[in-house]
Amino acid sequence: MKASLVATVAVSLAFAACSSTKSASPGDTTPPPGDGVDASADAATGPLEPPAAGTGIQYEMQTTIPAGVEDERCKFVVAPAEGMWVTNETVRYTPGSHHFILWATSYKSVPTTDTSGKPLNPTSDGIFECTNGPQAGLSTTSIVGGSQAATSPPILQNLPPGIGIHIEPGAVLMMNLHILNATGAAVDTDTRINLYTSPASSIKTEAGTFFFYNPFIEVPPHAAAHARMSCPVTSDVTILNAQTHMHARGIGGEASVAVTATDAITQPNIYTSQSWENVPVKTFAPGLALKAGQSIDYQCNYQSEQDGTVYQGLLTTDEMCVFTGIYYPRDTKFETCSTTGNFSDLSTGATYIGTGTGTCSTALGCVATASSLQDITTCIVDSCPSAGVPLTAILDCEESAQSGACASECSSASTCITCIEKTCASQISACEAAKCN
Repeated sequence: MKASLVATVAVSLAFAACSSTKSASPGDTTPPPGDGVDASADAATGPLEPPAAGTGIQYEMQTTIPAGVEDERCKFVVAPAEGMWVTNETVRYTPGSHHFILWATSYKSVPTTDTSGKPLNPTSDGIFECTNGPQAGLSTTSIVGGSQAATSPPILQNLPPGIGIHIEPGAVLMMNLHILNATGAAVDTDTRINLYTSPASSIKTEAGTFFFYNPFIEVPPHAAAHARMSCPVTSDVTILNAQTHMHARGIGGEASVAVTATDAITQPNIYTSQSWENVPVKTFAPGLALKAGQSIDYQCNYQSEQDGTVYQGLLTTDEMCVFTGIYYPRDTKFETCSTTGNFSDLSTGATYIGTGTGTCSTALGCVATASSLQDITTCIVDSCPSAGVPLTAILDCEESAQSGACASECSSASTCITCIEKTCASQISACEAAKCN
């Protein structure tokens, strides 16, 4: 069940993703103030100059966002035929834009339709609306670079000698800009990213971008809230930098290293932030070494002054909880916090840790009667921290059983439940026996 729940939101998981184009007129009281284009912001000191010949490549896109609109715009670009080893980046885009990401994709040539066959209808400059976010209908595989605000540091910074992000020869990349124009006039945006490269002969180790995303967030009206998740370290890796990402109700977050999920914290507060904006990128020098079997436990903190409950989502009227950064050597299971290493299975390897008082048994019963993802979110958030491991184990077992041992029985609801209860008997018993500390 857990993987199915995560798959439900996986099409929209990513801080470069966004929901359908939505009105965001200046008189709209949601989203919260500050999470959108500032009409008074100056352009970022002119267009970014491209790298000197032989040192890298620049990709750019210019587009206009109508007044009162929140939108995603995307553009495919192609890597050089010889490929690239990227060791640094510079990003410059219109102040007020929510964030910009450069994605790697699985495409061998620039597509003309999305995964459902719907035409992309790009402009003459190759720009198109990536409605519902790039993960909804396009095949992305990893983050190559970008920045979460026009004034924020880039994701990819000054890798140590011999370490680089690899981009395959002729790879199709995708530029992705998320912007909320809450002003009364159209905004012309300019986005440019410089990728600085090193010769293949100088690179000894491939780096990657880890991207941990918690899909279970619930922020009650006029209240504080927290979203907590743990991701396994699946092989020995070294983290070079890290940062959080939230929307305007975010008041910061923290990450720690634990022995395993929800076990004793061995390295507390390896990262902390105090706000959703101007988020620091912490650099670990010479790097934060992690061992296989450990876990990264991270939490996002919120304070809402809005009248309605806010849940996970892609618009600025929703919330996010992301922990991301650069690490090496590359391990796709680690970087996606998944069981497969595929970005489409993002977060399926996570342990979701509630911040309430409900037992595992209570949470399991709650999930069984839930009728929506928001209901399930409430079940998980309301569970106590020590329920995280047994609750995750039973949800994992149920998912595995549905597609494996109980596949034939699950053609009928009644026989499916009986088979799952038998197959996952030990996990159910462990959940029922688990107590809140």
